[in-house]
Amino acid sequence: MYQYYLGAFGNKSFIRPQYEIMLDGSLREVGDNRWTEFPNGGTVSLSNSYEGATDDIRNRLLRFRIDFKSSFHPNFDQFNNNSNKYQISLNDVDDFDREEVIEIIDIDYPINEFLNDNTKRLIRIKHKPNKLILLKYAQDCYGPFEFMISDIEDSYGDEAIYTLKIFVNSGIINRYRMFDLESIIMDGNYSIRRTDKMQFIYKMEKLHEIEPTEQIDYIDNEELADFFKDLLDKSEGIENLAELREQFMQIADSFSERGQLSDFRVKKICELLQMSVELSDYKLRLMEEYFRNNPNSVADKEEYLRTHSELLDEIARQDVQYDAKIQAITIELHEVEAKRDAIVREIEDGQSRLNEQQKELEKLGEQAIAQKQQDLENLLAAKKKELSDTETAIAKAKSERDQMESDRDTWKRACESAQDDYKKATNNLNAMIVEWAANNRNTEIVKLLVSQLEMPDEIETKEEKVIEIANLSDDLSAEQVVSILLKKMNEAGRNINKDDAYNYLISVFQNYITVFAGEPGTGKTSLCKLLAKSLGLYDNRFAEILVERGWTSSKDLIGYYNPLTKEIEETQPAFSNCMKQLTRENRENAVKAPYFVLLDEANLSPIEYYWSHFNYFADDPNKQRITYSDGTVYSFGSELRFLATINYDQTTADLSPRFLDRAWVISMGAVPIDAIVSSLTNDTMVSNGDEVISLEVLYRLFDWKNVKDKKMNQITKTRLDRIIDKMKEGNHIISPRSIHAITHYYLVAEGYMSSKEVALDFAISQKILPCINGNGKQYGEFLKDLMNICKENQLNKSANIIAKIIERSEHEFYGFFNL
Repeated sequence: MYQYYLGAFGNKSFIRPQYEIMLDGSLREVGDNRWTEFPNGGTVSLSNSYEGATDDIRNRLLRFRIDFKSSFHPNFDQFNNNSNKYQISLNDVDDFDREEVIEIIDIDYPINEFLNDNTKRLIRIKHKPNKLILLKYAQDCYGPFEFMISDIEDSYGDEAIYTLKIFVNSGIINRYRMFDLESIIMDGNYSIRRTDKMQFIYKMEKLHEIEPTEQIDYIDNEELADFFKDLLDKSEGIENLAELREQFMQIADSFSERGQLSDFRVKKICELLQMSVELSDYKLRLMEEYFRNNPNSVADKEEYLRTHSELLDEIARQDVQYDAKIQAITIELHEVEAKRDAIVREIEDGQSRLNEQQKELEKLGEQAIAQKQQDLENLLAAKKKELSDTETAIAKAKSERDQMESDRDTWKRACESAQDDYKKATNNLNAMIVEWAANNRNTEIVKLLVSQLEMPDEIETKEEKVIEIANLSDDLSAEQVVSILLKKMNEAGRNINKDDAYNYLISVFQNYITVFAGEPGTGKTSLCKLLAKSLGLYDNRFAEILVERGWTSSKDLIGYYNPLTKEIEETQPAFSNCMKQLTRENRENAVKAPYFVLLDEANLSPIEYYWSHFNYFADDPNKQRITYSDGTVYSFGSELRFLATINYDQTTADLSPRFLDRAWVISMGAVPIDAIVSSLTNDTMVSNGDEVISLEVLYRLFDWKNVKDKKMNQITKTRLDRIIDKMKEGNHIISPRSIHAITHYYLVAEGYMSSKEVALDFAISQKILPCINGNGKQYGEFLKDLMNICKENQLNKSANIIAKIIERSEHEFYGFFNL
């Protein structure tokens, strides 16, 4: 039984399936999760693939078939991941139908240049398309067009450069918007390398379902001239070329009503006519110049008129008509003069009426001026009275002020006297207590009281200055920031891709607290430190807090004021230093870079208890304020970001739904054993970054407020709504706060990550899936349905996480944090 696939050839003897052609004609992606079906990197072996035999299948998308009953590789080893399971021959690879695959090719010049310049119809690309292509310029696609390969330049290995000669036939050329085609465009590869990417539409009927935004009626100039000649043959005769354009427009209107002539063709014919008229005028000027300067011109004129007697007849006819024309013009002149005299009389009558109206207006103006003057005098009198009343009120207020100042001085002297009496009484009392305590030093409490009474009330503290950041970098692109992060990760022996790097940066700088969850030993803490080192924060703007079991309130994190010692007890000195430093920077408006605080093993104690003070600032961390009972205040803004690590085990406290609604949870997968063995480097051997990346740069690149005017496209919104609706069936209501967080993340991530599906996949796996927690058979069926929805929408990361939750469930108890 044969099954057909789309894929690409490479590496001399392998084909990697990319899509499975289903019975209904749709395509199903062959992702990495199907490597058990196609081992050895997701490939199929090709037999008899000697050099020269595979030239025709290189650098192109292929259709091939596999017989699952007889196409087994003779040397397949099921215990060896590098062993191919299936082997096919060149006979199993066949060509596409003409309208089966339409590829999209980018051009870097407008379509008008392409149509009007034959040199622009040669395009050089690195692969061989099928028989039809669409040309993409900016956000539009045009076509489809046919082509031929006019030249092939071998590069190195399997690579080559193909020169396509595009055929432009007369007729309608469709223009499509990329936004409208997005739902039918497929991503593929034209070789076994994943970097050799291409885009295509499978089946022409899908393209026909999309309404073009414009239809361009194109015709070649030579073909247009023949068409115009045939058109004129069908019309009445035209007397001369100078009147051709006007008469042609009348002809064009009648033919356009019958659908034989489009606006585009009318425009091009008019351009040809204009050129013909100009050439005709030039010919007439040449003839005039010849007859004026040639000594034989008189004889030539007579010979010309003799051989063109029809011109003399025409002149005679015109002469006969001159008298009639002169008489008609004279009559028309008399009529115009009569109209002129009538208009002059009307102007004189109008001028007379205007003079009379002017006199009436002057009379009315004098009366209006007199009335206005009287109104101003009345207003002035009222203002003078108001000024007099105000001056009286001012004098009275000054008198009351002087009396209150006198009373204030009296009360001030009385208060100073009372304070002196209070100090004397306090000193006498303290002396008496100290004397009594000196005679009764037999208990610890008395010793403490004596030490406190003898301690000065105020201790002078020296205010530290803000440390300037000398190596601040404030002009970087997102690509440069990610390159720095990838370099630091590589130094520590960690291999992550660009999508992971962008995910870390966007998550941290869009969320007040970002949680890294996983089994012990998966590198959560070292990842947080590497993030800080990549941004240049580790030495001076990073505080590591080791959470201990038994923390019950915010005092365990921020400390508290001790009334006995009259000092703030710093339970976590590193965090206290952080708050002091940020307070000084905010006071002097000198905040230049972020500050990371790591809560290591954050769920050894319930995080809602000791982090409760900061729950309030999770939605808007711009104005944070910590106040102690002695009046000490620490204030800082959104430059403070919390990182937290939690373990998947039964010895830690669960995270509440209230906290999960405010946090962003990144799941850390298990580290393969071969990766641990092959890498002897860790984060402690990686130095802090040479430059500190500024807060302004990081917010400009990764904060959602820079894309607040953007909207999620309809396809992605439909996918997200489907996931949210499915979560309701499991009694999980996704809050508006979480939906906003997902939307903000996606709008930034879609501009950086490899695809829109990947951006949405990260957001769902890190904001919605942590809510999974339930039991029973019905809940298990809900998870399977949710997993299938994720697979259908190419949300592979989320689908794999749900599959692991189902796999690791015990007694039908399912939970995200049981991974």
